[in-house]
Amino acid sequence: MFRISPSGSYTSLYSFAGPPNDGNSPAGLVQGSDGNLYGTTAFGNTNGDGAVFRISPNGTYTNLHFFTGSPNDGRNSYAGLVQASDGNLYGTTFYGGTSTNCGSGCGTVFRISLTGSYTSLYSFFAALPNDGIAPIDGLVQGSDGNIYGTTRNGGTSHIGTVFKLTFPLNPPPYPINQITGVQLSSTNIVFSIPSIAYETYQLQFSSSVHPTNWVNVPGASVTNSIGAMLTLTNFGGASQPQGFYRFDITP
Repeated sequence: MFRISPSGSYTSLYSFAGPPNDGNSPAGLVQGSDGNLYGTTAFGNTNGDGAVFRISPNGTYTNLHFFTGSPNDGRNSYAGLVQASDGNLYGTTFYGGTSTNCGSGCGTVFRISLTGSYTSLYSFFAALPNDGIAPIDGLVQGSDGNIYGTTRNGGTSHIGTVFKLTFPLNPPPYPINQITGVQLSSTNIVFSIPSIAYETYQLQFSSSVHPTNWVNVPGASVTNSIGAMLTLTNFGGASQPQGFYRFDITP
C-alpha cells in the first residue's frame, strides 16, 4: 500500500507478507469514520483465504480478520469494503459460505466493525433461478438503508443477479440524539451519537455557546441514517482552536 500527494510525493506504507500470517493481493481501500483505511485481500493467511485489515494514514497495520472458508465463513474477497451509516463495514467474498452447491462455496456477504467484530450475514446457495453465485464486486448502501450488490453468476440465465440485503439492526442505545462519545484518533476528533432513522445529522462547531456562532463542520454530515450508533469525524479537529460541538438534527 502506498500514499501519493497530488504533486507526486510518494510513500510506501506497507508491504504484504502473504502466508501464513498476512494477506496478499489487496482490493481497494475505504476510509472509515475514525480516519483509518480499511480493505480486504483476496489471498494470504494460513489457508490462503484472504483477510480484512486496517491501516492508519501513517502506516500502522492491523489484520482484523482471517477468512476461513466453508462452511462457517467466506473466502477470497475480490472487492473492497463500504462503511454503512451504522458505522460497520460491509463486504463480499467470492467463495465460501454454508452452501454445498458450489464445491468451494457460493460466496458470502459479511459485516465487520472498525475494531474487528466479524459476522457472516448471508451465504449464497446457488438454487437456480432464485439466487446468485460468486459476488465479485463491492456493495453500496441505498438511501433506504439496505445493502445492494451484484453476483457474477446465478439467477434465471446463470449470468448473474442484482440483490438487496435487508437485515435487522439493534436499536440504538439511549439516550437518543445525544453525543455519547468523544475520542481522539491521531489529529481527528471522532464523535458517537445514537441516531433515529431518516434524520440528518450535521456536526457543528462554535468558539462559544452563543447560539448565533455555530458553523457546520465540513464533511461531517450523515443523511438517511438507518437508526444506529453513528460516528462522525472532524478531520484535523485536534489541531484547531478549542471550542464547543453539537449536532444540528433535521428530519
